[in-house]
Amino acid sequence: MTAVGTAEARAGYGRQGDHMENPYQTPAAEVIAAPPAHTAWAFKDPTWLTWACRACLVAGALVSLLMIAVMARQYSLFEAAEANGLTVDDVYAESGLIFLAAALLQFVTMVSSFVFIGMWIYRAAWNGRAFAGARQLDFTPGWSVGWYFLPIANLWKPYQAMKEIWRASARPDKVDAAEVPGWLPLWWFLWLAFSFTSNFASRTSWRAQTPEAEMNAALASITCDAINVPLCLVLLVIITRVHRMQWQRQTERLQALAG
Repeated sequence: MTAVGTAEARAGYGRQGDHMENPYQTPAAEVIAAPPAHTAWAFKDPTWLTWACRACLVAGALVSLLMIAVMARQYSLFEAAEANGLTVDDVYAESGLIFLAAALLQFVTMVSSFVFIGMWIYRAAWNGRAFAGARQLDFTPGWSVGWYFLPIANLWKPYQAMKEIWRASARPDKVDAAEVPGWLPLWWFLWLAFSFTSNFASRTSWRAQTPEAEMNAALASITCDAINVPLCLVLLVIITRVHRMQWQRQTERLQALAG
Protein backbone atom coordinates (compact mmCIF):
# COMPACT_ATOMS: atom_id res chain seq x y z
CA MET A 1 0.00 0.00 0.00
CA THR A 2 1.31 3.49 -0.83
CA ALA A 3 1.93 6.15 1.75
CA VAL A 4 -0.98 8.21 0.43
CA GLY A 5 -3.33 5.20 0.62
CA THR A 6 -2.19 4.42 4.12
CA ALA A 7 -2.84 7.96 5.21
CA GLU A 8 -6.32 7.95 3.68
CA ALA A 9 -7.13 4.62 5.36
CA ARG A 10 -6.00 5.98 8.70
CA ALA A 11 -8.04 9.12 8.17
CA GLY A 12 -11.08 7.02 7.25
CA TYR A 13 -10.63 4.88 10.37
CA GLY A 14 -10.46 8.02 12.42
CA ARG A 15 -13.73 9.29 10.91
CA GLN A 16 -15.45 6.00 11.63
CA GLY A 17 -14.14 6.00 15.14
CA ASP A 18 -15.71 9.38 15.72
CA HIS A 19 -19.12 7.77 15.14
CA MET A 20 -18.52 4.50 16.97
CA GLU A 21 -20.06 4.26 20.44
CA ASN A 22 -17.88 3.43 23.38
CA PRO A 23 -19.31 0.24 24.93
CA TYR A 24 -18.28 1.48 28.39
CA GLN A 25 -19.85 4.87 27.97
CA THR A 26 -23.25 5.69 29.52
CA PRO A 27 -25.98 5.41 26.84
CA ALA A 28 -27.30 8.63 25.41
CA ALA A 29 -30.52 10.02 26.80
CA GLU A 30 -32.40 9.43 23.60
CA VAL A 31 -31.52 5.72 23.73
CA ILE A 32 -32.80 5.05 27.25
CA ALA A 33 -35.82 7.34 27.04
CA ALA A 34 -39.13 5.45 27.31
CA PRO A 35 -41.04 5.14 24.05
CA PRO A 36 -44.17 7.25 23.70
CA ALA A 37 -47.32 5.71 25.12
CA HIS A 38 -49.49 3.81 22.68
CA THR A 39 -52.57 5.96 22.03
CA ALA A 40 -54.37 3.88 19.42
CA TRP A 41 -57.08 3.02 21.97
CA ALA A 42 -57.31 6.36 23.77
CA PHE A 43 -60.59 7.08 25.57
CA LYS A 44 -63.28 8.80 23.51
CA ASP A 45 -66.08 10.72 25.19
CA PRO A 46 -69.38 8.84 24.66
CA THR A 47 -71.58 11.48 26.29
CA TRP A 48 -73.39 12.90 23.28
CA LEU A 49 -73.95 9.43 21.83
CA THR A 50 -75.36 8.29 25.17
CA TRP A 51 -77.82 11.18 25.21
CA ALA A 52 -78.79 10.53 21.60
CA CYS A 53 -79.45 6.86 22.40
CA ARG A 54 -81.50 7.80 25.44
CA ALA A 55 -83.65 10.14 23.38
CA CYS A 56 -84.15 7.51 20.66
CA LEU A 57 -85.05 4.79 23.18
CA VAL A 58 -87.55 6.96 25.03
CA ALA A 59 -89.06 8.02 21.71
CA GLY A 60 -89.12 4.39 20.56
CA ALA A 61 -91.04 3.30 23.66
CA LEU A 62 -93.55 6.14 23.28
CA VAL A 63 -94.05 5.50 19.56
CA SER A 64 -94.62 1.81 20.26
CA LEU A 65 -97.35 2.74 22.74
CA LEU A 66 -98.85 4.94 20.06
CA MET A 67 -98.70 2.12 17.52
CA ILE A 68 -100.40 -0.25 19.96
CA ALA A 69 -103.31 2.18 20.19
CA VAL A 70 -103.42 2.67 16.40
CA MET A 71 -103.27 -1.05 15.66
CA ALA A 72 -105.92 -1.79 18.29
CA ARG A 73 -108.19 0.63 16.47
CA GLN A 74 -107.28 -1.01 13.16
CA TYR A 75 -108.18 -4.37 14.61
CA SER A 76 -111.61 -3.17 15.69
CA LEU A 77 -112.22 -1.61 12.27
CA PHE A 78 -111.27 -4.79 10.42
CA GLU A 79 -113.42 -6.79 12.81
CA ALA A 80 -116.39 -4.55 11.99
CA ALA A 81 -115.56 -4.74 8.28
CA GLU A 82 -115.61 -8.52 8.37
CA ALA A 83 -118.99 -8.50 10.14
CA ASN A 84 -120.49 -5.99 7.69
CA GLY A 85 -119.00 -7.41 4.52
CA LEU A 86 -116.64 -4.51 3.86
CA THR A 87 -113.26 -4.80 2.18
CA VAL A 88 -109.75 -3.94 3.29
CA ASP A 89 -109.76 -0.88 1.05
CA ASP A 90 -112.85 0.44 2.82
CA VAL A 91 -111.05 0.32 6.16
CA TYR A 92 -107.90 2.01 4.89
CA ALA A 93 -109.99 4.70 3.22
CA GLU A 94 -111.25 5.61 6.68
CA SER A 95 -108.12 5.17 8.80
CA GLY A 96 -105.25 4.94 6.33
CA LEU A 97 -103.89 8.46 6.95
CA ILE A 98 -103.53 7.97 10.70
CA PHE A 99 -101.95 4.55 10.19
CA LEU A 100 -99.43 5.84 7.64
CA ALA A 101 -98.45 8.80 9.84
CA ALA A 102 -97.86 6.54 12.84
CA ALA A 103 -95.97 3.99 10.72
CA LEU A 104 -93.74 6.72 9.25
CA LEU A 105 -92.99 8.10 12.71
CA GLN A 106 -92.06 4.63 13.92
CA PHE A 107 -89.82 4.05 10.90
CA VAL A 108 -87.90 7.29 11.47
CA THR A 109 -87.53 6.55 15.17
CA MET A 110 -86.34 3.01 14.55
CA VAL A 111 -83.77 3.99 11.91
CA SER A 112 -82.43 6.75 14.18
CA SER A 113 -82.18 4.27 17.05
CA PHE A 114 -80.27 1.74 14.97
CA VAL A 115 -77.81 4.39 13.79
CA PHE A 116 -77.08 6.00 17.15
CA ILE A 117 -77.05 2.76 19.13
CA GLY A 118 -74.67 1.23 16.59
CA MET A 119 -72.38 4.25 16.97
CA TRP A 120 -72.62 3.99 20.75
CA ILE A 121 -71.71 0.28 20.73
CA TYR A 122 -68.66 1.06 18.58
CA ARG A 123 -67.58 3.84 20.93
CA ALA A 124 -68.21 1.76 24.08
CA ALA A 125 -66.20 -1.16 22.66
CA TRP A 126 -63.41 1.26 21.73
CA ASN A 127 -63.28 2.60 25.29
CA GLY A 128 -63.33 -0.93 26.66
CA ARG A 129 -60.10 -1.58 24.80
CA ALA A 130 -58.66 1.69 26.06
CA PHE A 131 -59.28 0.51 29.64
CA ALA A 132 -58.57 -3.22 29.49
CA GLY A 133 -56.19 -3.45 26.54
CA ALA A 134 -56.81 -5.26 23.27
CA ARG A 135 -55.23 -8.53 24.42
CA GLN A 136 -57.90 -9.17 27.04
CA LEU A 137 -60.81 -8.69 24.63
CA ASP A 138 -62.09 -10.78 21.73
CA PHE A 139 -64.36 -8.32 19.90
CA THR A 140 -63.10 -5.30 18.01
CA PRO A 141 -65.32 -2.19 17.91
CA GLY A 142 -66.17 -2.90 14.28
CA TRP A 143 -67.22 -6.48 14.89
CA SER A 144 -69.16 -5.51 18.00
CA VAL A 145 -71.52 -3.83 15.53
CA GLY A 146 -70.92 -6.01 12.48
CA TRP A 147 -72.15 -9.23 14.08
CA TYR A 148 -75.70 -7.85 14.08
CA PHE A 149 -75.77 -8.09 10.29
CA LEU A 150 -74.54 -11.67 9.87
CA PRO A 151 -77.30 -14.32 9.81
CA ILE A 152 -77.13 -17.15 12.35
CA ALA A 153 -74.15 -15.58 14.14
CA ASN A 154 -76.32 -12.60 15.06
CA LEU A 155 -78.26 -14.90 17.39
CA TRP A 156 -75.47 -14.85 20.02
CA LYS A 157 -72.38 -12.92 18.89
CA PRO A 158 -73.75 -9.40 19.57
CA TYR A 159 -74.72 -10.49 23.07
CA GLN A 160 -71.19 -11.76 23.72
CA ALA A 161 -69.79 -8.44 22.48
CA MET A 162 -72.10 -6.47 24.77
CA LYS A 163 -71.08 -8.63 27.75
CA GLU A 164 -67.45 -7.90 26.93
CA ILE A 165 -68.17 -4.16 26.81
CA TRP A 166 -69.81 -4.37 30.22
CA ARG A 167 -66.99 -6.40 31.77
CA ALA A 168 -64.26 -4.17 30.34
CA SER A 169 -66.08 -1.14 31.71
CA ALA A 170 -66.69 -2.67 35.14
CA ARG A 171 -63.37 -4.51 35.77
CA PRO A 172 -60.73 -3.58 33.19
CA ASP A 173 -58.04 -5.13 35.38
CA LYS A 174 -59.83 -8.53 35.45
CA VAL A 175 -62.32 -8.64 32.60
CA ASP A 176 -63.16 -12.33 33.00
CA ALA A 177 -63.91 -11.88 36.71
CA ALA A 178 -66.46 -9.10 36.20
CA GLU A 179 -70.05 -10.06 36.92
CA VAL A 180 -72.76 -9.53 34.32
CA PRO A 181 -76.12 -8.33 35.70
CA GLY A 182 -79.48 -9.79 34.74
CA TRP A 183 -80.20 -6.75 32.59
CA LEU A 184 -78.04 -8.11 29.77
CA PRO A 185 -79.67 -11.54 29.27
CA LEU A 186 -83.08 -9.88 29.66
CA TRP A 187 -82.18 -7.35 26.97
CA TRP A 188 -81.01 -10.07 24.61
CA PHE A 189 -84.11 -12.19 25.17
CA LEU A 190 -86.34 -9.19 24.42
CA TRP A 191 -84.24 -8.30 21.36
CA LEU A 192 -84.58 -11.80 19.89
CA ALA A 193 -88.30 -11.86 20.67
CA PHE A 194 -88.73 -8.44 19.06
CA SER A 195 -86.77 -9.48 15.97
CA PHE A 196 -88.80 -12.65 15.40
CA THR A 197 -92.19 -11.02 16.03
CA SER A 198 -91.28 -8.02 13.88
CA ASN A 199 -90.34 -10.28 10.99
CA PHE A 200 -93.56 -12.28 11.43
CA ALA A 201 -95.68 -9.12 11.62
CA SER A 202 -94.13 -7.71 8.44
CA ARG A 203 -94.71 -10.92 6.50
CA THR A 204 -98.28 -11.22 7.77
CA SER A 205 -99.06 -7.61 6.88
CA TRP A 206 -97.67 -7.91 3.33
CA ARG A 207 -99.71 -11.04 2.66
CA ALA A 208 -102.96 -9.77 4.17
CA GLN A 209 -105.75 -9.42 1.61
CA THR A 210 -108.85 -9.91 3.74
CA PRO A 211 -110.14 -8.29 6.95
CA GLU A 212 -109.41 -11.48 8.87
CA ALA A 213 -105.81 -11.55 7.66
CA GLU A 214 -105.46 -7.86 8.54
CA MET A 215 -106.73 -8.63 12.03
CA ASN A 216 -104.00 -11.24 12.43
CA ALA A 217 -101.42 -8.76 11.18
CA ALA A 218 -102.66 -6.16 13.65
CA LEU A 219 -102.32 -8.63 16.52
CA ALA A 220 -98.78 -9.49 15.44
CA SER A 221 -97.91 -5.80 15.28
CA ILE A 222 -99.39 -5.16 18.72
CA THR A 223 -97.32 -8.03 20.13
CA CYS A 224 -94.16 -6.67 18.52
CA ASP A 225 -94.69 -3.18 19.92
CA ALA A 226 -95.58 -4.56 23.33
CA ILE A 227 -92.17 -6.28 23.39
CA ASN A 228 -90.38 -3.17 22.13
CA VAL A 229 -91.48 -1.03 25.09
CA PRO A 230 -89.59 -3.02 27.78
CA LEU A 231 -86.77 -3.65 25.27
CA CYS A 232 -86.18 0.09 24.95
CA LEU A 233 -86.32 0.62 28.71
CA VAL A 234 -83.91 -2.23 29.53
CA LEU A 235 -81.42 -1.07 26.90
CA LEU A 236 -81.75 2.45 28.28
CA VAL A 237 -80.62 1.15 31.69
CA ILE A 238 -77.69 -0.75 30.17
CA ILE A 239 -76.43 2.19 28.12
CA THR A 240 -76.74 4.55 31.10
CA ARG A 241 -74.82 2.22 33.44
CA VAL A 242 -72.06 1.47 30.92
CA HIS A 243 -71.65 5.20 30.30
CA ARG A 244 -71.40 5.82 34.03
CA MET A 245 -68.84 3.03 34.53
CA GLN A 246 -66.68 4.20 31.63
CA TRP A 247 -66.53 7.74 32.94
CA GLN A 248 -65.68 6.40 36.38
CA ARG A 249 -62.80 4.38 34.90
CA GLN A 250 -61.60 7.43 32.97
CA THR A 251 -61.75 9.60 36.09
CA GLU A 252 -59.70 7.04 38.00
CA ARG A 253 -57.09 6.99 35.23
CA LEU A 254 -56.81 10.78 35.22
CA GLN A 255 -56.50 10.87 39.01
CA ALA A 256 -53.76 8.21 38.87
CA LEU A 257 -51.83 10.22 36.30
CA ALA A 258 -52.24 13.43 38.29
CA GLY A 259 -51.22 11.77 41.55
